[in-house]
Amino acid sequence: MRYLPLFIISLIILSFKGSDETETSKLYQQALCAHLSTGDKIDTVYIMKSFDIKLPSKIKNYHIIDVTDSLEFFLKNKKSLYVIKLLPIEVNQGNIEIGMIDYGVTKEKGEVMMAWSGSKIFTYKYSTKAKQYKLINIKKYTI
Repeated sequence: MRYLPLFIISLIILSFKGSDETETSKLYQQALCAHLSTGDKIDTVYIMKSFDIKLPSKIKNYHIIDVTDSLEFFLKNKKSLYVIKLLPIEVNQGNIEIGMIDYGVTKEKGEVMMAWSGSKIFTYKYSTKAKQYKLINIKKYTI
């Protein structure tokens, strides 16, 4: 009986964390789709991300392949890959920022080479009226 309050507190924390992961995943999906909408028409997206970023294997018409731990494997049959690195979410002045870095990846003389080819930061603000995050700015960095 004395463990009941501890159990209830744990249950509340876990349920909050679960909903937070879902919202985080939705933000990454929105940012990734916005990032891809301005480029070439592709159907397979190679990404690198940290272990705590959760994404489905398909977003809209894009097949998502995480190459974080197996980049060399995916380079075996290709001369190069276009890879998007998803950065952890940052909070800046109450807004959510998601950074994405574009890399051209090749294998030269047995070594994997990653060439930076630009990046974008997507800024979201929570709208209490709409009860969701709204994209308010995209900063683009190029060579």
